[in-house]
Amino acid sequence: MKESIAVIGAGAAGLAAARALADRGFQVVVLEARDRIGGRIWTDRKWGVPVDLGVSFINGSNANPVAELAAHLGLRTAPYQSARSCVFDAKGRRLNDETVAAASAHVYRARALAAADAEKLVEDRSIADWIRGAEADLALAEPQASVVRWMLSSYTLFEGEELDALSLRHIAYGETFTGDPLVLPDGFDQLMRELARNLDIRTSSVVRRIEIGPTTVRVAMDGGSLDADRVLVTVPLGVLKARSIEFSPDLPKDKLAAVESLGVSALNKLALRFEQPFWPSDREFLGRDSPSPGDFPEFFNCAPHTGIPVLIGFYGARFGRELERESDTTIAERGMHALRSMFGSSVPDPVSFSSTRWSADPFSRCS
Repeated sequence: MKESIAVIGAGAAGLAAARALADRGFQVVVLEARDRIGGRIWTDRKWGVPVDLGVSFINGSNANPVAELAAHLGLRTAPYQSARSCVFDAKGRRLNDETVAAASAHVYRARALAAADAEKLVEDRSIADWIRGAEADLALAEPQASVVRWMLSSYTLFEGEELDALSLRHIAYGETFTGDPLVLPDGFDQLMRELARNLDIRTSSVVRRIEIGPTTVRVAMDGGSLDADRVLVTVPLGVLKARSIEFSPDLPKDKLAAVESLGVSALNKLALRFEQPFWPSDREFLGRDSPSPGDFPEFFNCAPHTGIPVLIGFYGARFGRELERESDTTIAERGMHALRSMFGSSVPDPVSFSSTRWSADPFSRCS
């Protein structure tokens, strides 16, 4: 009989590992603190259609294992085009497409220069520091300057951290895959359900302590415990940093050092459902020159993919961490303020909304 393995966490990492182990004949039990699987893949279906409040995009479809899995399962995918954006300046004026295209090309050229400089670094520096050094070469007059600020704000947002904390050396990290970025119009939870098929998954199992004995490992949970030959811990880095799970004996010093030295980011979503669209139906992204990075610089138009008038606003980085402390209503009001700064005061209230708080979530502690 093969070894028994307890996998802690039913997010993408935990389910993929558990699937691989179970397919090889191991006895696998997955322990998940939430009352659902998926972790930071979270498809909300309360509106009768899938709305992904966690992962939304497959960034690069060529040789991407997630894209390949979706294709193998026959799931419906659709390309999204970030270039199909309408952008507003700080005064709420929509910028013409030519202005946006010219300024965007300028930013992409600057980013290529930054990536080239990164390869020559002896010591790392922040992206913000590089921008300050190259500011004279990067400067543009209005209205193109608004586009530059929007793009930098969006970059900050989707990295989940301020530019002064982001590494220039690793500016191109994560751009492994080429090809069209994709969405799964029917929800990313389809992938999780497939990985979870026939697995022994025990939800609402909050792990508090892992005790490593001479021959077995004991996993202590709220209300009980489980013994296994081995344990595989796949909880988010934020949970490890918070020391939410106690290890006995403690983790090795090199692992603790890695946990402490790595940073975690904040990126959240506000999903807003309306009676009908008031925004351009042919644009997938609605962008604005926001007052601070992370303050709703971008909204994703779900209507072309789901057929319902839903916008997903993004908030993150330092601004996002602060906004997480507010009520759902306050978060929605802040998002609506952003939309009305773009489309005017006549923008109607949403009929419903949902928001995330990944940094405050005790089972993630990060995006």
